[in-house]
Amino acid sequence: MPLAANNFLTLNAQAAELIREGNLQSAIPVLRAALNDLAGSIHDTESQPLEKVSASALTSEVARNLLPIRSVPSCQHDFTCQDHQLFFMFDRALYMEATDPNVISAVFGKSTMAVIILYNLGLVYQLQGIRKPSKQKVVFEKAMRLYRLAVAILEKSPTDEIEMQGLVYMSVLNNMGHIYSHFYEERAVQWCLDWLEFILEVCPARQGDLGVDYMIFRVNVVTLRGQKTAAAAAE
Repeated sequence: MPLAANNFLTLNAQAAELIREGNLQSAIPVLRAALNDLAGSIHDTESQPLEKVSASALTSEVARNLLPIRSVPSCQHDFTCQDHQLFFMFDRALYMEATDPNVISAVFGKSTMAVIILYNLGLVYQLQGIRKPSKQKVVFEKAMRLYRLAVAILEKSPTDEIEMQGLVYMSVLNNMGHIYSHFYEERAVQWCLDWLEFILEVCPARQGDLGVDYMIFRVNVVTLRGQKTAAAAAE
């Protein structure tokens, strides 16, 4: 049975629910299928003429949805997601809340959806590493490869999209910081914190809408920045 158009949205949402339930291993093939379907959707879009969508229609749709990128907590928080250096992991899966995938693709671009799927897949491996410390190094490295690929895609996005995609950017950067912290890579941790702090400053309007999502990022920045300041003052 062929996949429906824009099925990557449904597959990613299904994977987010599996992550919420703690079925991490089951989420992996679903997310890989979502990536494959998204790649096929991009190829089909490139080979077919696009229908024009008016700017006013896009604006009104975005106004109704505000920020159609949502998060769901993983595994009912049944294990700790805080590392030994107090760098909190963002353990929430992301999904796109949208009734019209064509409009969402026109506003956010399919690259944003690709980053969300890559982030969710990285999150699965990162959570597996926390659950099974004996396999932590291997699965953390898998997660980091996916996060780096996500960052590479995000870096090609226009800078004016940072505010619209703030949650996506920070989810990836935050969890990279968590892994770097685990391996005591201080310079890399600071790089992640620098970017988190910058994005928090450029998109303050979104923080009230997202509540707990942004709280984790802000706690990491304030807490770890405070540690750095205290250490510098003591020298």
